[in-house]
Amino acid sequence: MIRRRIVLLTAKYPWGPGEEFITPELPHWVRDDVDLTIMPWESTDWQREVPDGIRVDGRLDRLRRTQWRKALAVQAFRGGTWRELLATVGTGHLHPKAWWRTLVPAAAAELTRAALESLARDHGTIDVAYSYWFDHQTLGALQARATGNVRAVVSRAHRYDIQEPISPDGRLPFRRWMAPRIDLLAPISDGGLTLARDLFGALPGNSRTFRLGVPIGEHTAPTPEDPNVIHLLSVSTFTPVKRVPQLVHTVKELAARCPGSRIVWCHAGSGPLEAETHRLALDLGVEVEWLGQLDREALAEVYRSRPWNFIVNVSSSEGVPVSLMEAMERAIPVAATAVGSTDELVAPPGGILLEPDGTPSQWAEAIQGGLGRSADPAWRQGFRDEVTAHWNEERNQRAFVDALVELAQR
Repeated sequence: MIRRRIVLLTAKYPWGPGEEFITPELPHWVRDDVDLTIMPWESTDWQREVPDGIRVDGRLDRLRRTQWRKALAVQAFRGGTWRELLATVGTGHLHPKAWWRTLVPAAAAELTRAALESLARDHGTIDVAYSYWFDHQTLGALQARATGNVRAVVSRAHRYDIQEPISPDGRLPFRRWMAPRIDLLAPISDGGLTLARDLFGALPGNSRTFRLGVPIGEHTAPTPEDPNVIHLLSVSTFTPVKRVPQLVHTVKELAARCPGSRIVWCHAGSGPLEAETHRLALDLGVEVEWLGQLDREALAEVYRSRPWNFIVNVSSSEGVPVSLMEAMERAIPVAATAVGSTDELVAPPGGILLEPDGTPSQWAEAIQGGLGRSADPAWRQGFRDEVTAHWNEERNQRAFVDALVELAQR
């Protein structure tokens, strides 16, 4: 049996926190016909364990630390970099910071290409270079394919790496060049797939949605029984994009609309705006529990612990919110702003989609309107059924790995 060489390009994984969805994917790579190497862009002080049989290669990190200035300097002689700089200027981005945000990924791609070529010299041609992010590592892999060291290039696409409107300059460098040339572009949502095709020129034959997901367990949250008690849950960092202060005002508006009801609001998460938000909630007039930052196991226990009427999310920007997936798997109804790909997750079971530019009063009105249904077991089960059918982590990860192995075998 021929073992296909596949390289997974990551930002840090398995070093440090982040990129958590890689962990449940890795066991599917432990197979007789695959030799998987993880190549992170940088390392940190803490390394997570990986399954036996999967290697971690540090040469890209070493190049980043020793060759970064040289990689930047040589961009003066790279036609592709000049082409992208001219395209940046042509779209009206004249600030030097915009040019810098083109030069940096170009230099990072230069180092990624060099690392892949070095690995190929040591171990043989790479069948698939798989970039976890649709960014400079994808670009470097395409450059390594051009030199014959990589046969095929695959990239996932999540949020910041494909949602151009939320980027610092309103433009994502190199995406329009990469999208039609990649062998497989795999956004994690249908909304991402639409962007990839309509905005960046990905082709129907080289792009396809591959969702992530959550584990499907046996236990669900209790169904609310007392109509005079309202349990609300929210899970997010305390950062501007998550708009937790606006959620405080939403809960206050809901309390005003439901006199005589006991409202219990629990929030899990931490971040720079935490203390400010805590102060804002001091005179809220409802029971508030700040749970702090919780790991996945502790958060799973929170989902199962109470008869939540809703999990609420009022972010101004999202990809596919993991916390909502996890709550829905426990049959908890959702009220969330219709941003990013949230609607793909929440709309099918009839969840409450809040206007992204709405006011706390409008959001509270929408949540109040759904309180009666939140005690309906059939409605609650619909949220779980949606996750089971389309966001099953085990099934989705296996399908993605199988697709990449099939590509490697061509």
